[in-house]
Amino acid sequence: MTQELKHHVPCALRLTHVACGRRLQPVSVSAYAGRLIHVVGPNGSGKSTLLARVSGLLDGEGRVELDGMPIADLSARDLALRRAYLSQQQNHSALMPVFQYLALHQPKQVSVMAVDEVVAQLATRLMLTDKLTRPLTELSGGEWQRVRLAAVFLQDGLR
Repeated sequence: MTQELKHHVPCALRLTHVACGRRLQPVSVSAYAGRLIHVVGPNGSGKSTLLARVSGLLDGEGRVELDGMPIADLSARDLALRRAYLSQQQNHSALMPVFQYLALHQPKQVSVMAVDEVVAQLATRLMLTDKLTRPLTELSGGEWQRVRLAAVFLQDGLR
């Protein structure tokens, strides 16, 4: 971004040494209105933690400013007017393993053998084979997304 643009566009979000224990190493970045910032990293690297920290849902080290004001000083109403947060991880009330969750999404009219074959292929391609017996509550955000993607493919792919 050019110096000229920085002087005319207010900084909407500024992070200064924002961290969250061992889950997130310090991050400093400024985001300007109308600009995108991409948060990229492998599963478990702290992307969701960063977003929850920036939104004010997690406490931690460093300073988060939204529209020039420390996020910690904003009321819940003010926060609601300035930002929204959509959680990556959906809370699970059931302790079912991944394979049982996928079974909920299989078409009823398809043979068990065909479903097993497709589940095996999806698990391999989406790197879920070792997670099929793991409870949903123990998945990372990225793993949960892949399980939900497998469920969509399973539901749609066997028709």
